[in-house]
Amino acid sequence: MSIHFLTMNRSIETFALTRHIDMSVVQLPFQFPVSCPSLQPPDSGSVDIQTDGSTSTAIYSCVAGYQMSGPSNRTCGTDGAWNQQTPLCGR
Repeated sequence: MSIHFLTMNRSIETFALTRHIDMSVVQLPFQFPVSCPSLQPPDSGSVDIQTDGSTSTAIYSCVAGYQMSGPSNRTCGTDGAWNQQTPLCGR
């Protein structure tokens, strides 16, 4: 017979599944998926969002004939906030 417990360490927002089997303890880490605000693409550009579950990356590009001013990548971590500002696409 096994008993499952879910414990949480709020300082790093990581959960652990603890399983007791024959008096031994095994902890399996678990992180909730990152939740970040939606982003709008710059005028004359696009944004592609990729995530690995704990960090999201926004990759910006401009249409042909336009040049980017600002960061081409932004990241959002477990705090749910995007770093940096949205880039601009201009001629």
